[in-house]
Amino acid sequence: MKKVILLLALLLFTISGLIDLSYAKKVRPPVADKDEIKGMAKRDFETIVVLWKDEDYERLYEYGRLSSHTKVSKEAFSKRMKNKRWKLMCCGDGAKEIEAIYKSPASVYIKAIMGYKSVVKEMKRHDTFKLTFEDGKWKIDLSQVLRVPKGER
Repeated sequence: MKKVILLLALLLFTISGLIDLSYAKKVRPPVADKDEIKGMAKRDFETIVVLWKDEDYERLYEYGRLSSHTKVSKEAFSKRMKNKRWKLMCCGDGAKEIEAIYKSPASVYIKAIMGYKSVVKEMKRHDTFKLTFEDGKWKIDLSQVLRVPKGER
């Protein structure tokens, strides 16, 4: 009898939306081989670069890891990005020689030569970004985006 009541309660909560069983499907990494996973992560990184270069910080925020969202709000992130001295270079110079390194089905490192510009100076440097698969897409640590290029003022 207890099992029947428990099953009915679970069914009721699921139907009423209190338990979202589809969430588990959204957060699972893609079922694919290593090369396909690296390709998907690389495509999402290229999207991140385009949004960053175009200064579309509100949409870029959506590619931030959930842990990043607890550290900085969308409004604060957009404001800090707009006020940064260094921006990404345009016209394909924002990220070159992009290489994806498979770590696990939910974790890929991206190495690239990133082009940055300020009012008076341009520079290119090798950077590595960790992408994590969350909510159906590859996401980046927004605090790293806020910090790069490291050591430059």
